[in-house]
Parts: sequence; C-alpha cells; structure tokens
Amino acid sequence: MWIALFTVVAVAVGISQAIIFNRQLSAMHSTDTAIHKQLEVMETDKRPWLKVDVSITKPIVFNEWGGTKGINVPLTFNLKNYGQVPAINVRVYTLMLQYPGISRRKELDGFQKNACDEARTQADENPIGGFAIFPSEPGSDARTIGITNIYQTDDRILFSVFGCVDYTYGDSRHGQTGFRLRLGQDINKRELGLPFIQGTIQPYDEPISSELLAKGYPTTPPKTGYMQPGDVFFRSDEDGNYAK
Repeated sequence: MWIALFTVVAVAVGISQAIIFNRQLSAMHSTDTAIHKQLEVMETDKRPWLKVDVSITKPIVFNEWGGTKGINVPLTFNLKNYGQVPAINVRVYTLMLQYPGISRRKELDGFQKNACDEARTQADENPIGGFAIFPSEPGSDARTIGITNIYQTDDRILFSVFGCVDYTYGDSRHGQTGFRLRLGQDINKRELGLPFIQGTIQPYDEPISSELLAKGYPTTPPKTGYMQPGDVFFRSDEDGNYAK
C-alpha cells in the first residue's frame, strides 16, 4: 500500500513539474517573441528611409541616325533620408518603356521588379560602389535614359519611366524605394504621348573614313531635335511607388 501511494505521489509530482516546465517554456517563448518584436520595432525606427523625387530639368533629345529614331531623357533624382542612420551604397536603377495603357499597366510590374533586383545585385557585388546619404541630408543623382528605334511611325508615344533606389544599412540589410512616372503631353485636357521632333542635321566633325564606311557607318549625319521640360508632363503613376 505504501509503495502504491508513493508511486501515485511521484507521478503527481512529475506531472506537476512537467506542467510548470511547459509554462516556463511558454513564458520564455513569449518573452523571446516580445523581445524580437521590440528589436524589429527599434530597427524600423532607426533604419534609413529614402524619398526620391524624379524630375526632368534639361531638354529631351530626339535623334534620327542610320534610319532609326530614338529619344533620350535626362533625369535628375533628388533623394532625402528621413531615417536616423545613414543609407549607404545607394544605387539608382531606372528603365523607360512605352506605356502599355491604363488597363494593362500591371504589365510593368515585372519589369520594375527586375530593375529592383538588378539594383540589389549591383549593390551586393560591390558594397562600396554607391554613394551615401546621411540623415536629414539631401542627395542627388543624374543620368540620361533613352530608347532607340522606338518611333516607327509618326504616332505619339506615351512613356513610362520607372525603377528603384536600393540602399543598405545595418548588417547588410537592404531598403528600396520604387518609383514610376508617365511622360507625355497634355493636349486639350487629354494625356497624349510625345511626338517625334525631326530636328536639324548635325554635321560630322570630320569626313567618314573608308574603314568606317566599309563597316556600314551611316554617311548621313544625325538629326537632333529638342523638347523643353515645360512642354511635357512627368507625373506619378498609379502603381510602382513604394518604400520598403
């Protein structure tokens, strides 16, 4: 009888200890989760957040050479860090395509994702190749983007300019700011594309050598036309603008 009673008591104590141990584990897990969440909040509060404003401040260039017509758009990126730590290895990657239309604008999502992935790849391959933007301080970047052989007819073309700003912080963590804009003209309260500007011939500086002619170098000099920034609209699109 005493042996049986002792066994019952031992089992009860064991169960009680197991319950207490499980409660302790649960409490430890809850504490770890709370600490993890708190660290995430602190990291979010302390990380950099970049805002990007994309503008056109120089004339858009239309070119015609060798039977092809293209466009070059000079872009200025004004960036500001609204976080509390520096954004380092900042990379700007941008593309321009013909705008597919409102009903098909989601088609641009894949192209923009590829641009963001490429910006991140460039940053990972060269951790010191970009530039830094410190908290509350502005930064800027400028580049020209273009498309060749795009004007096959005299039709106007509405363009989409999009891409990403990728930057790193902390333990090689990445932040990204996406942007997407439409480029065209407002005509009679309608959004239309840009017409091709024929421009004038730009003579070669010196005669074309026979070697270049043999390689198919165009004998006709290029034509260059211009459109002023004030003659176009360059406005934010409905999608593709985000920060993460």
